[in-house]
Amino acid sequence: MVYASSSAVYGDHAGLPKVEDLVGRPLSPYAVSKCANELYAEAFGHCYAMELVGLRYFNVFGPRQDPGGAYAAVIPCWVRAMLRGEPVFMNGDGETTRDFCYVANVVQATLLAATTDAPEALNQVYNVAVGDRTSLNALFQMLRDSLAERFEHARAIEPEHRDFRPGDVRHSQADVSKARRLLGYVPTHDLAAGLREALPWYVEHLAGGPQAPARG
Repeated sequence: MVYASSSAVYGDHAGLPKVEDLVGRPLSPYAVSKCANELYAEAFGHCYAMELVGLRYFNVFGPRQDPGGAYAAVIPCWVRAMLRGEPVFMNGDGETTRDFCYVANVVQATLLAATTDAPEALNQVYNVAVGDRTSLNALFQMLRDSLAERFEHARAIEPEHRDFRPGDVRHSQADVSKARRLLGYVPTHDLAAGLREALPWYVEHLAGGPQAPARG
């Protein structure tokens, strides 16, 4: 069984890049729930000989992602706001960094985890990301510049800064060497390549409809 964990389990551990065996204290209820997933998986694997693989997904984005959900990701939220001329809210000073992972990488890692028969790959947790980090300020500029090629109003958009959110991790970057070594995972899309594939879908589906605030 493959289950979804999260980069949130690293909590207050400040080291970069994030390595699977070094985690800190969780900083949010969401992070606690993911830590519990991993503990249960370890116990079930030990007690009942189950074969379990946990995947710590890092900041996934891609087509068909809902910008209005409880865990809405920053990229579709910002794109929708930019397209509609709504405020683009940025939490903190914009120097927070994330390892943005395009959904094609996630699909690859999940299929590899589900189909592996290597004993050493089972009952493990893996980072699923690119192995890079991008600041919110840099992300904002990438999105604005890309949209400005088609939408003139996007050139003038500036972010509106808000306070840091309690429970947010300041910096996040994955070490994906374990997934590469044991699963054969090789990410095919960095942030720029993922955005090139995702933006046409975002533009087609997020430009209209009910308004909602963007956040990041």
